[in-house]
Amino acid sequence: MGAVDYEYNIGEYEVTNVQWRELLNAKANLGDPHGLYYPAMAGKYGGISGIGSGTADEPYVYTVKVGDANWARYRPRLQIRSYRV
Repeated sequence: MGAVDYEYNIGEYEVTNVQWRELLNAKANLGDPHGLYYPAMAGKYGGISGIGSGTADEPYVYTVKVGDANWARYRPRLQIRSYRV
C-alpha cells in the first residue's frame, strides 16, 4: 500500500473513540442495522469493544479501551454525518 509523509484525513472533522462510542450506544444498541460497529474495532488497532447480544433483554454496550489507538480516525468518519446522536 502507499503512504504519505503527512497526516491525512478523509473526513472534515476528527471523530474520537469516545464520540463514536456514544453514537454506537445510542444507535446500535438494539441490533446494528446501519453496520456502525466493526469487530476489528476491538482488535489490534482498535479502541472500542462491544458486549451483549443486541436484544432488548441484553442490548449491545460499547466501551472505549483506554490508551488504544483511535479507531474512529480510520473508518467511520463518512458515516458520522448521517447518524448524529
